[in-house]
Amino acid sequence: MLPPEDKARIERAWWLRARHDQLPPPDGAWLTWLMLGGRGAGKTRAGAEFVRGLAMGKRPYAEEATGPIALVGETYADVREVMIEGASGLLTVHREQRPVWTPSRRRLVWEKTGVVAQAFSSEDPEALRGPQFAAAWADGVGHTAAAGPPTPVAGMTITREEAYAILARDLPRYERRVEAAMGALPQAAFDGAVSFDFNTGAIHRASWVKAYRAGNSTAARQSLMQWTKAGGRTVAGLVRRREAEARLIFDGAYGPAAGETGPAATGIVAYQKQLAALGFYRGAIDGIAGPATRAAVIAYQRSHPDLVTDGIVGPATLASLARDLAAREGGLATVAGTVGTALVAAAAAPADALLWAAGAAAVALALGGAMLALGHGGEIRRILTSRKGD
Repeated sequence: MLPPEDKARIERAWWLRARHDQLPPPDGAWLTWLMLGGRGAGKTRAGAEFVRGLAMGKRPYAEEATGPIALVGETYADVREVMIEGASGLLTVHREQRPVWTPSRRRLVWEKTGVVAQAFSSEDPEALRGPQFAAAWADGVGHTAAAGPPTPVAGMTITREEAYAILARDLPRYERRVEAAMGALPQAAFDGAVSFDFNTGAIHRASWVKAYRAGNSTAARQSLMQWTKAGGRTVAGLVRRREAEARLIFDGAYGPAAGETGPAATGIVAYQKQLAALGFYRGAIDGIAGPATRAAVIAYQRSHPDLVTDGIVGPATLASLARDLAAREGGLATVAGTVGTALVAAAAAPADALLWAAGAAAVALALGGAMLALGHGGEIRRILTSRKGD
């Protein structure tokens, strides 16, 4: 009989339980390992175990701790919510000696070995220029040969533009499938159904479709929300995707749910208002981080040399927005208060003193402006720069 601790160690050994295609190629003389698979195929778990093996120096992945490591996804949210914090992500697969995750710095640190993994987004490919990495785990737009050309092969590389072109070619196939399975639909419902089929390929056999066509929206919605598991486990990312699809299909609503209090609503609305107040954003305050919002964030970050221009509203950008607004509002309040005092004095003065009071108000305004410029020169330059296009 094995001691309990040895038995537990064997049960935790991924390389003993993984499928052969979830382990790296046996020949070590390779540069790119391409893993293709559908939902629930175990791609994320395989990638997370690969990175863990490198960082900890575990065989068959590495003879010694290997780093630094790049973690690359389509968006930073994908890297964080799937590759790092997800059900099969890096933090989950570490049952001991878990790395320290610092979201504000977008990096994981294995304290025992000193290996660092840095998170990157395809939205900011320039960020990958300069840093050197020993290895990388990348996750991108889904495409298989079943969706049409090109046929993915080991070693294939494509640009971001090519990836989106492939996606644009893939979508019509799923649009035709939805039309065949569901008939004519409102635009929002059609978009939600295409998203579902693109993710699952199950529009022709999903029970929620039958309920929807029968007019039973309650049953259809409940059935749709059953499609949230991968590998037998409920995945938070799939829950969010199904909820967004349900809002499109049953409510005709794009964006977050009404009254939603999560960051997708309150956080985005908050910084949209801040960007609008500073003159960088002119769109609707709708809680949707779409192209216009991201362009405003990038424009704001570019006007601040101390910020990383990545379109992501992290702690540093939020703090900078708060400082700029406080300086702007505080400075204007100081000037208004000074001028207001002089004008009150003018109103209470005799007629022959009105000229003096008006002059005092003008002097107060000039002095207030000088104090504002002296104390908040940097913020004033940012505000004026942001207003040039008005």
